[in-house]
Amino acid sequence: EPLYLRSLKITERSLGTAHRDFATVLTDYAMLLRKMHRKKEARNLEARVRVIQAKSGSDPARFQVDWRDLRKRDKR
Repeated sequence: EPLYLRSLKITERSLGTAHRDFATVLTDYAMLLRKMHRKKEARNLEARVRVIQAKSGSDPARFQVDWRDLRKRDKR
């Protein structure tokens, strides 16, 4: 986690918070938080990523599927 936080600071200083590479680091950090069972924090970061992607016109989330959502659907 400390390495992700450091990476975020470096990326923010060098590229700004609206850059797609900053969004990529945020996404990776959110994945780490999910693995650490810190889902609320992860969701907050993912929301920030969506805002950045919407402003930049790139939204790779359209092509991503969270397998946990698929499992929930199968159990219904």
